[in-house]
Amino acid sequence: MAGIKVTLVGVDVLEAELARLNSIKLEAIQKKQVTQMLNRARNRGGANGTPVDSGELRNSSSADLNDFEMGYTAEYALRICDAYKTGQKRRTLSLRVA
Repeated sequence: MAGIKVTLVGVDVLEAELARLNSIKLEAIQKKQVTQMLNRARNRGGANGTPVDSGELRNSSSADLNDFEMGYTAEYALRICDAYKTGQKRRTLSLRVA
């Protein structure tokens, strides 16, 4: 039985171009997702929006599209996030002082 030899030329160039195109698509998808998260965060309450009492949490939302990050700067944002993850009711998170 005779052996078959296959030689591929230019595969490294093709591989580099495919990687470049893939990274462009990935970045576009990441930017779109961060933008969508920011838009949902700035919506007023409801099932998909940020809970609103004073509006401080919603107004503290921000995004960095270069690092693909979105978050809140209000000091109590983590407590609100944790409460929603664990299913606690909003009324248990009141920060008002009588």
